[in-house]
Amino acid sequence: MPLLILIVALAQAADAVTFAIGVPVVGIHAELNPLARAAFDTGGMALALALKAALALILCSLVAMYRRHGWRQAGLVVVAGGMGVLGTVGNVFATIHH
Repeated sequence: MPLLILIVALAQAADAVTFAIGVPVVGIHAELNPLARAAFDTGGMALALALKAALALILCSLVAMYRRHGWRQAGLVVVAGGMGVLGTVGNVFATIHH
């Protein structure tokens, strides 16, 4: 189970790091997540990263809570990890192709 939590945490962290690198280069308009975009517009980078950190903590907590429900836990890891990976790929692509 710690490996599953680590997978989700790393995927979400990669999204946050690439967001922090990409937004100053590309601009917030490239962010596809409307909540992150709204957080950035309201409170800047600090609020957007705080929101991403809170989401990562919630997702990792859910993975830990579902430890006795293998298929639910696996599905959550796929979705939560996938969100982080897709966010990372999108951020890198937008930054490179700016």
